[in-house]
Amino acid sequence: MQTSVISVKEYPLSSYQKDIWFEQCMYPEKPIYNIGGYVEVKGNLNTAIIRQSMQLLIRQNDSLSARFIDKKGEPYLTFLPEADYEVPFHDFSVKENPNSFCINWMKKEFLKPFQPEDFYFQFVLLKGAPNTYFILLKVHHLVIDGWGFALLISQLFDNYNKLAQGIGEMNRTVYSYADFISDNQNYLNSPAFLKDRAFWQNKYLTIPEPLLSRGMDIDDGDGDSVWSDRRTLTINKALYNQMIEFCKEEGCSSFHYFLGILFLYFSKICNRNEMVIGVPVFNRSKAKYKQTMGHFANVLPLRISPEKDISFKELIKSIKRELMQCYRHQKMSFGEIYRAVYENSNEKGKLFDISLSFEEQETREALIGAASRIVSMPHHHERNALNLLIWGQEGEADVAVNFDYQIQAFERFISIENVISHFEYLFTQVMEQSETLISQSKSCQRKKGVR
Repeated sequence: MQTSVISVKEYPLSSYQKDIWFEQCMYPEKPIYNIGGYVEVKGNLNTAIIRQSMQLLIRQNDSLSARFIDKKGEPYLTFLPEADYEVPFHDFSVKENPNSFCINWMKKEFLKPFQPEDFYFQFVLLKGAPNTYFILLKVHHLVIDGWGFALLISQLFDNYNKLAQGIGEMNRTVYSYADFISDNQNYLNSPAFLKDRAFWQNKYLTIPEPLLSRGMDIDDGDGDSVWSDRRTLTINKALYNQMIEFCKEEGCSSFHYFLGILFLYFSKICNRNEMVIGVPVFNRSKAKYKQTMGHFANVLPLRISPEKDISFKELIKSIKRELMQCYRHQKMSFGEIYRAVYENSNEKGKLFDISLSFEEQETREALIGAASRIVSMPHHHERNALNLLIWGQEGEADVAVNFDYQIQAFERFISIENVISHFEYLFTQVMEQSETLISQSKSCQRKKGVR
């Protein structure tokens, strides 16, 4: 890998990037912020054009050419005007079980941490069985988020299709992440920042203990050790659509529904009447930011603490109200929220150890001459005791609920299989008994319809 060495402008990191930067510095040899996955392609793929499409993608988005500089503990970034990245192509078609070989190869690559001198992305093309290809798209969270990864896939497909049709001119407006950095700096020096700070301090005058990780320290181990694993629950799309209709009738969303299930289950087994769940938000307030690749996402600590025994219907409505209130103060980065909350505390802890992410993939234009599917990949170094990633797609495809869990936490708490069994039961049960008070609901039976 070679990069151009010329004088370039330096920018401070956005608040949201800083949160990631400083935590990554604590674990420099761990892939705690590797995100992405791979695209499996079946059909007639032009390998030269797909590699050209990836190189064009890099030139179209300055966040992918970002380099990071540490100046006496303070991070800065620059955008290289030219990023010389040759997309590797590995032909594993002669291997026994070539598709499995490709997938295992990508899994190993995905667990490798990025090095400071490298680009903060890794794009690789692999050939498996006849007419089967894999595109590894591994990116550091410093330069992309979930929304940005969806943009990356969309732009990659669009680049390929236009190049394959001989369209040389790409009529796409190019936006710079530097604009967002400027907006973020203005916010940090505004009255809005102080107002948001006061809101979060008032929200956490008392701080609940984490549910699953109290007194637990992660064993850093050697470079190959893992902290977490993934189990996936697949929800039948017909049953999922039934849940969507239920939520519409109640004026809520599927996100509120999943948050309600998490609260209902963990409040019971932990014997707690309140909990905090980490909730990622897109944080893209301007239209141009919705078309800009980069890291914009924030995480809000959502406090769920019903004042009385209520039904599930009432619970998800109260969650909706609480979320709406928090959304009005979502610009304040989680790192700033944490510092504000613990400002006058002698003890520092975790505001939450469970998080819920919800990503619904829109139907995209297919690659010309080929069918494709996108697979997300875990980095096996989850910092929370449990992170749920709801991965849905438009159309008739079933919905995946990925449980990324800390092995140590669930070895001493409850088996992850037990958690998933309760979760799948509750997914249907709360619709059928939505008027039942939380104190009277049951969460231990197994229910058919979810697999």
